[in-house]
Order: sequence, then C-alpha cells, then structure tokens
Amino acid sequence: MDRKEGTVNWVRYGVGYLVALIVLNIVYFVLASFVDGVTAVLMIAPAIAAIYPISVFVKNEGRVPTPQERWQLVGLCFGIFLVVQSIQLGVAAAVWPDAFGDMVDTLGAGAFATVVLGTLLFEFALIWLMFRFYPQMQLRSVQNAQERKATKDR
Repeated sequence: MDRKEGTVNWVRYGVGYLVALIVLNIVYFVLASFVDGVTAVLMIAPAIAAIYPISVFVKNEGRVPTPQERWQLVGLCFGIFLVVQSIQLGVAAAVWPDAFGDMVDTLGAGAFATVVLGTLLFEFALIWLMFRFYPQMQLRSVQNAQERKATKDR
C-alpha cells in the first residue's frame, strides 16, 4: 500500500512481466525439444506470465487493481508481449529466411496477416481475462495466508 490508488509502478510490473515471459518461453522451448506438442502451450505463456505482476500488485497494494490500473497493466504487458514477439519473429526470419519465406508463401500474405492478427487478438483477450479475474483469487489467497499467520502467531 505504498502508492496512491490509480498509479502503477510501470517499471516493477513491466520488468517482472518481461522476465516471467522470457523464462516461460525458454522453459517451453526446452520442453518442446523433449516432448512433442508442447510448443502449442506457448500460446498461453503471455497470460501465464501475467500472474507475476498481478500477484505482486495484490500483495503490495492489498487490493485488486482499479479498472484504470487494470487497463494500464494490460496495456503494459501486451506492449511488452508485442516487442518480444517482434524480436522472436525477426530472429526467426533472420536465422531461417527460407523457412520463414516458405511459410508466408504457402499461406499467402493475406492469410499470414490474418493468422498473425488473430493470434494477437487471442493473446490480448487472454491477458485481459487474466487481469480481469485472477486478482480477486489472488487477493483471497493473500488474505487467507494473513489470517493463517495471525492465527498461528496467537
């Protein structure tokens, strides 16, 4: 509760989300080298990474984000996700230019753009849903832990 309501510590939550997203991507890529089909889980990594800034916010503030704070956090996390995805696509296109070009050629530019846009909308929806509903669960968890600690200390 170190900040007034309506302000967001962009650096704390943004860096936390970025680190969580990078770690999840690495974990999923390593798992994918051992287990087939795990790469599909990468689709939910941005939403899972959002658990970190939500948890930190609820723990530090002792409340769920206001609608304004929620939209700020969603925008921050989605913006970071877009930057990370752009870097990943750029690296993939540079490392495997033929495969990347073949994929675009196979799908066609319009279909490729549609797939990319659909994926981005899906990711935005997942991140928004996480910020919309997870904070209440996290707050209950924090409150229950505080109650258990208070009972234990008696």
